[in-house]
Amino acid sequence: MHTDLSFLDREHLTTTPTHSIKEALRMWIAERKPRCLKHPHGFYVMLLKRSVDEQWRLHLWPNGHREITGMPARIHLHDTHVSSRILTGALTNIQYTSTPVTSDCPSGKPVYEVIYDGNRYAQKTANTLRKSEVREAVSETDRLNLEVGDFYCIERYTLHEALVPTDVATCTLVCMHEHADGIVKLMGVDGYPDEISFLRTDHDGSVFLEYL
Repeated sequence: MHTDLSFLDREHLTTTPTHSIKEALRMWIAERKPRCLKHPHGFYVMLLKRSVDEQWRLHLWPNGHREITGMPARIHLHDTHVSSRILTGALTNIQYTSTPVTSDCPSGKPVYEVIYDGNRYAQKTANTLRKSEVREAVSETDRLNLEVGDFYCIERYTLHEALVPTDVATCTLVCMHEHADGIVKLMGVDGYPDEISFLRTDHDGSVFLEYL
């Protein structure tokens, strides 16, 4: 493997040994000294490489308390397919379907549209959540408990959330691919403003080296 990340391709995402991926990523991070962003839900996102068709990145949930800033809403979807490999730790991926409901339905959640005003991997780019007129109730359709070496894929525009235990650090290698235009939404929480905008904080990418 080379530290230019040329080894990252979806064909081998499921078959390359986990220790080989981790070793190559450690070397790349040590050599290139990349930056990463911290999501309001307490995990780090590092962009590895990007093309018209794919975005490769690392996600890291350190062990211990993960402070949530903003709205504590985890159920969301993407406008791409998501292919992911667990490099360290464990997580549970839960998928849902949603149904529009009336405003007085107790199980309904406010639906927010997710908007990025520019390059989502630039720290100065604001992430805006804008409340729609729609409320939806969600129903769980699938639950996967994943450990080191496991692979999973989420179809684009599928509602899901990742639950990561606080007593273990978890790092995943993620490929976002095959974009299709549409509304990116998040299942919100009542009591929050109609529009929420925030900037993610910038961090030294070496934070990943402790966990890979």
